Amino acid sequence: MDKNEVLAKWAGFSYHEEAERPVSAWGDNSHETYTFKYWLGPSDDEPIELPDFLHSLDALAKWLVPKACYEYGDAIVYELLASVIAKVGLDAEACAEAILGLIRTEDGQG
Repeated sequence: MDKNEVLAKWAGFSYHEEAERPVSAWGDNSHETYTFKYWLGPSDDEPIELPDFLHSLDALAKWLVPKACYEYGDAIVYELLASVIAKVGLDAEACAEAILGLIRTEDGQG
């Protein structure tokens, strides 16, 4: 699982695959099986495009920062992000990596 998927699942997104065998326009069963792959957001019933957390500050601000503040506390998250921004500037990938570090530390992986 790539970093973006790890962040997405932590933020509450869920990945789904559904295999279907479609019926052709002529009424016979097709021999091809199609697999529909999609993501659902934390509160969505409709498939959505997975945000690119590693390259979008907007996605970070909408999905990851609020969840991180809820899980770890505002002060910890803001201090961490301020430290990252002071070192490398306002960089989405660096901020996402910092939040990923919090997640891994909490899970005993860091």
